[in-house]
Amino acid sequence: MENNEIRDNTYFGAANGYGGFRSNFNAIFSPEELDKLFIIKGGPGTGKSTLMKKIKERYSSSASIITILCSSDPDSLDGILIRKNGVTIGIADGTAPHVIDAKYPGVIEEIVNLGDGFDFSKLRQRKDEVLGYAEKKANEYKKAYDSLKIAGEIYKYIANTFSKYANYTEAESVILGLIKDEKPSLKSVKKEPFLLDAFCRKGRVIRGDFETDKQIIRIGGDGLSEQLFMTILLKILCESNIPVRVFASAFTDDVPYLIETPTAVYTIASRSNAYVNTEQFIDGVYDYWNLKKSYDALLNSATEMLCNASEYHFKLEDIYADSISFDKNDEKYANMVKEIDSLFDK
Repeated sequence: MENNEIRDNTYFGAANGYGGFRSNFNAIFSPEELDKLFIIKGGPGTGKSTLMKKIKERYSSSASIITILCSSDPDSLDGILIRKNGVTIGIADGTAPHVIDAKYPGVIEEIVNLGDGFDFSKLRQRKDEVLGYAEKKANEYKKAYDSLKIAGEIYKYIANTFSKYANYTEAESVILGLIKDEKPSLKSVKKEPFLLDAFCRKGRVIRGDFETDKQIIRIGGDGLSEQLFMTILLKILCESNIPVRVFASAFTDDVPYLIETPTAVYTIASRSNAYVNTEQFIDGVYDYWNLKKSYDALLNSATEMLCNASEYHFKLEDIYADSISFDKNDEKYANMVKEIDSLFDK
């Protein structure tokens, strides 16, 4: 299946979900898989994303690049992977919440500190503002994660209830029809660390413009029913010994967002663009629509709180950006490019 896998160059590497924040950075930027890893350190507004965008632009026409978007702000970068001449170089934001520490310092990893350009005396004058905004930002994230946790409990309850109703059997029947041309093989499940969707201040953001030569079967619903369906689909594929490649949902690793088989790609999509509308399978599930209303309200609440957290983050960025010399970032950029070029030219 490897030669025909779906192709994309933009993903998320972390997620805000039912269990709070989770990061796959240790897998995506594994030093054992890289020839070089630049770990960018620095507070908000110090130019981490700008530096990565600048390097990405430099090599975009000469190398293969995978872009990792920020799970809380898709307009910002959390990392890039650059591949050329058999060499793979990673550049990652190594600050909280997806902290990365050097495992092989100097051999694979190099810490790039963007905080050494601060005017510390100027920054200290705004200490109370920084502490205040940081605390408010943390509180908004906590409230958002509390709402997401309850939404996750609702999902689990509905999933357990759904399995007891006849509609579950109807969903299984539809799935067996969809996969009838798949050929059983040695059981193989490849779980990708990359994510194709995110839940952030913009609500749910979906990266759905991947390339593939396979048939794409889009699974739509009301926001919950397609999660149930995709979970059953993965279960049946595995029980049928059909090799699969799985991209998890931003909400939880337990729900597939996309499943690739040797012949097809099954992916969550909008209701209007769906080949299968999974709302047909939830009729009769006890109190579903009341629970769904509560679920939606919790997600809306979490979105609002993530918006608030972003506003406090932007205020922190303004303060830090006003207290730093970006000339040093230009020097670091030049040094990084020199090192990258030397690795590619070996």
